[in-house]
Amino acid sequence: MFIEPGNSLFARGRFQIAMILRFATLGGILALLTFIAFAKIEAAPADSLADLSASISKDFPSVPALGTAELADWLKDSKKSPPILLDVREEKEYVVSHLPGARRAKSDAVKQLRQLGATEASPVVVYCSVGYRSAVLARKLAEAGFTKVRNLTGSIFAWSNEGRPLVNATGPTSGVHPFDASWGRYLEQSKWRWVPEN
Repeated sequence: MFIEPGNSLFARGRFQIAMILRFATLGGILALLTFIAFAKIEAAPADSLADLSASISKDFPSVPALGTAELADWLKDSKKSPPILLDVREEKEYVVSHLPGARRAKSDAVKQLRQLGATEASPVVVYCSVGYRSAVLARKLAEAGFTKVRNLTGSIFAWSNEGRPLVNATGPTSGVHPFDASWGRYLEQSKWRWVPEN
């Protein structure tokens, strides 16, 4: 809908309200919170991924964390029900690599979990590049009633730096999208991949 300058104040107001409502979705809110979170970290970058993870835990005290070794052991334990793994990164990052069995989180992750048959008591592990975007989603899921959501400490960068398995659409891979050069400093540079490997 295009509003010309000569239109009434009422029409311009309706247009502004429509635009606000359009961006006031869970996805829009998640994107805004992610932007704010990244801006906050960018102002005070951590020296190491461990320092950054500690900062994230401090900024999100209500979000339970799960270490990479704990998750690896959990995924190997056939006696335990595996968690739903949600990758919170952008599509271009996800296609390069992701954890085996992970799904890319949709803008309405609550609806996505329900479609997967998850209940509020289902175990869910979220991750992104370093853990900030996934902490934002973990908090949102907890606010929606999911009680067993955990944020992977160090996320896919830590998982990859430790040599743990990764996959893409063609099978096993070792590369990870570094997001950008600034954030990529937390990922071993030999693992940087901007496009999927065959």
